[in-house]
Amino acid sequence: MKELILVGGGGHCESVINVIEALPQFSIVGILDVEENLRNKILNYEVIGTDTDIPYFAKSCSFVITVCLLYTSDAADELDGVDLGGRRI
Repeated sequence: MKELILVGGGGHCESVINVIEALPQFSIVGILDVEENLRNKILNYEVIGTDTDIPYFAKSCSFVITVCLLYTSDAADELDGVDLGGRRI
């Protein structure tokens, strides 16, 4: 069974978890997200680290990027940027 770590703990992460759980050849080890979410759980999977922990896990796991940026053309037209879940670009 291939062990996976998900990178990004937002709403898209939940969708990816649902797909991975339907595939018997994969096992989710945990999730990497921002520091303030450490030890939180997303659909029963713990946030086990941040992106700075990737080198530690790279020896034993594969990664799935679960970050998804969606925005409407109205949001893109705003002069002050696009909202990224509390962060603006």
